[in-house]
Amino acid sequence: MITNHFKSIKISAVVAAAPSMYIQTDSYKAELGEDTIEKFKKMTGILGHHLSADRQTVSDLCFAAAREIIQKKKIEIEDIGALLLVTQNPDYNVPATACVLHHRLGLHKDCIA
Repeated sequence: MITNHFKSIKISAVVAAAPSMYIQTDSYKAELGEDTIEKFKKMTGILGHHLSADRQTVSDLCFAAAREIIQKKKIEIEDIGALLLVTQNPDYNVPATACVLHHRLGLHKDCIA
């Protein structure tokens, strides 16, 4: 097993991104029935979900979120030493979406993704 230890690392910002299109769970009542939808909402607490636009990828959402952090916190690109991206829906199987975002942000080649 390979392990690695990093020193002097801190998380300076965290952001989450979601598409702007929002679909209410109630909109499925005609299709699935009111009883089914009400039971689903009661069991899960899910009142709706966000839906991405056609051809909008995880890296698109993360790029916008990362740029916002970089600008608001006045972070220099050269000072970023690691990029952590967590998703259940990657852009591709290979390369990792973190690597795609690393490239789009113009991060240094020594920055870990």
